[in-house]
Amino acid sequence: MGSLANPWKFHNQDFENLKEFHLKKKTLFTDEYFSANMNSIGSRLKNVVDTSKIVWKRPKDICKEPRFTVDGFSPFDIVQRRLGNCWVLSAIGSVTLQHEALERIIPDNQGFGKHYAGIFHFRFWHLGEWMDVVIDDRLPFLDDNYLSVQPSCENEFWPCLLEKAYAKFLGSYENLHWGNPAGAFMNLTGGMTMTFDLKSSEAHTYWNMISLASPDTMMACISDKQDPSRRNQNLRPRLYARNRSNNVIKNKLRENVLQENGLVERHAYAITKCAEVAFRNGFVRLIRLWNPWGSGEWNGNWNDRCPLWNEVREKDRWSLQRIDDDDGEFWICWEDFINKFSKLIICNQVPDFFDHADQHKKWDRKMFRRRWTKENISWNKMDKEFLNKNPMYKITVTACDKADRGVNVVVSLMQASRNRHKYGDWLPIGFVVFKFPGSQDKIPDSLLTPEKISTIKSSRTYNISEAFHLAPGRYGIIPYTTQKQHESAFLFQVFLKTEGCAE
Repeated sequence: MGSLANPWKFHNQDFENLKEFHLKKKTLFTDEYFSANMNSIGSRLKNVVDTSKIVWKRPKDICKEPRFTVDGFSPFDIVQRRLGNCWVLSAIGSVTLQHEALERIIPDNQGFGKHYAGIFHFRFWHLGEWMDVVIDDRLPFLDDNYLSVQPSCENEFWPCLLEKAYAKFLGSYENLHWGNPAGAFMNLTGGMTMTFDLKSSEAHTYWNMISLASPDTMMACISDKQDPSRRNQNLRPRLYARNRSNNVIKNKLRENVLQENGLVERHAYAITKCAEVAFRNGFVRLIRLWNPWGSGEWNGNWNDRCPLWNEVREKDRWSLQRIDDDDGEFWICWEDFINKFSKLIICNQVPDFFDHADQHKKWDRKMFRRRWTKENISWNKMDKEFLNKNPMYKITVTACDKADRGVNVVVSLMQASRNRHKYGDWLPIGFVVFKFPGSQDKIPDSLLTPEKISTIKSSRTYNISEAFHLAPGRYGIIPYTTQKQHESAFLFQVFLKTEGCAE
């Protein structure tokens, strides 16, 4: 159980049995675990929209001939609407470029043909296992517009249905409103996801990491917050969604701050390609981004209509697939990217994006699923028993000439996905990495002093991942939560580049 071939059934709902039952009865499935009411929307969204006016519609109430997909899957099928769910949509947009990853999420043979029963299902990865999530196809509307994601083609519904399943998985639609693409990447792929600070002194080295990453790597980024003194408060983007017949659907003005350079501040974008091409007497590094709004693009150097493109060889322009259209996808040079964006998120099954320096791509992945119980979370911050009560994992790092030059250990800690819904916020989590003194596998006395323990920090986030360059030796890792009241399951992962082991 928990494999892709045999995923856990979320809420014990069996898709095939439910579908067969409703086909025989000639009725449409209605989901008792995610009903068309405010419990599924979430009470906190009252501060964002007038939830009392929300109505639910099935695709056959929206158009005459609904389809699950039209011409396959693409980021351009997606248009963000009212919710601040760009973190989810940017990850979904990136996953559509990876056929194998998409197949793991979206099972085959779903649609609106003769076997339609108002029921669909999708798979998400959680705490090391795959979950199969069943939904009905009732979608929330507000003022005759989609509350959440809108398909760019009026009769294509896979984006809305996939996102509804993810909302159910998280607990409600309100949990789609603001988040981090790293969490969405992990649930969609089961991969190793890391977030990098583009404002750090090492940001200029990240180009090698993304340009030499394996083809199945998925990436996203978050735009920087603009200096309030430089904002043009009168600028608000007007979004358009084009369907396959080139009809235009006009959306309402969005409230996010659109900067003068065309970027939306604190907004998640998918990274769809990067390239280094000949330019003038040297080369220029370019990165292509996609905006989940479905429109709204960077208007600085290397935008779709920038005259600098005339100085690039025709074959390079053709290979970069530059399209002069306000479809939300655009190119930006690496220097401007670092300057205008704050976070870079990278996802793959193993962290081989660190291998650009030595091309030594052998990683070993260890996963451990445990729980924090009241016994190990009821602690006084100055009490040295805090570390002794939490579970400890041991790793052995061995010497490797190639790996010694760079990252050789990555540690990841993931808490239960519904904690945010259950407790109103993520639990504060973290981990401590230390080297065992001598030959004994015990916590160093220097780490157990009240002064040292008082410096231990935690973050209210879904997942924490950190990369290390560790010298050969024996190490201990202690994952913890500083929340005293709430028990929770967690997944602890260690990726070892050298020949080593974890216990």
